Amino acid sequence: MNIWDSIVNTVSRFSILDLVDIILVTVLIYYVLKLASRTRAMQVLKGLGIMLIAARLSEWIGLQSMTWVMNYIINMGAVLLIVLFQPELRKAFEHLGRSSQFRDSRRSVDEDALINQMVVSLTGLARTKTGALIALERQVALDDIAETGTPVGAEVTSALLGTIFMSGTPLHDGAVLVQNGYIKAAGCFLPLTNNNELPKTLGTRHRAAVGLSEVSDAIVFVVSEETGTISCAREGRLEQNLDGAKIREIMESTSSRFDNFSLTDLFKRGKKDQ
Repeated sequence: MNIWDSIVNTVSRFSILDLVDIILVTVLIYYVLKLASRTRAMQVLKGLGIMLIAARLSEWIGLQSMTWVMNYIINMGAVLLIVLFQPELRKAFEHLGRSSQFRDSRRSVDEDALINQMVVSLTGLARTKTGALIALERQVALDDIAETGTPVGAEVTSALLGTIFMSGTPLHDGAVLVQNGYIKAAGCFLPLTNNNELPKTLGTRHRAAVGLSEVSDAIVFVVSEETGTISCAREGRLEQNLDGAKIREIMESTSSRFDNFSLTDLFKRGKKDQ
């Protein structure tokens, strides 16, 4: 039987049930990848993908020792994924168990109003030299960060942020997490960076801002209580001495991505995110 006959034979046995099966598997894979893309575990998946390609290349070239090592690591991949992704897997199953996951639960956010409130708040805090740390979630979910703080669930306003960071209040030392345009939690703990190239004069807030930006795609604003300067951490880099215009520019370039992921988004946001 030649290749053409094999193709004709396969197509002739193809049924509606096979089509449904393929569609369901495709949707499942797409859902898993979209869910993983909003977690820091996605970087591990990319690394495993590179190792898989390296294993096939080693086998093709004839590097026997390298092929054995790569195949051994890949064979242990299932256990490795469970160990590395344990927090993400737990949260994914929790989300699947909630009926709200299967409907579009995102709240409408006036992005212009959000940007205006952030500009007014940050510049106001800078004038009074009130230390502040505000993280804006983008595509990588920061629910684990939110769990370290106190739930708020309120709109972003300059008055509320000023109250939270007022010296002497219980939450002023932690970070505020803004999720989908709303204050998700306050008093949150952020991971500190190990970057030794940062100036020694920078305090814990700045190192926490850079630390979070290194492990996620969040945008983190910092107001120094010593100098009153405003800084922004993005992708592991720190921009200092910002003014209102620069804050607005940074937020306008990324504001459309401050949203949450839901199953409905699979069909609404797939092309937009590419």
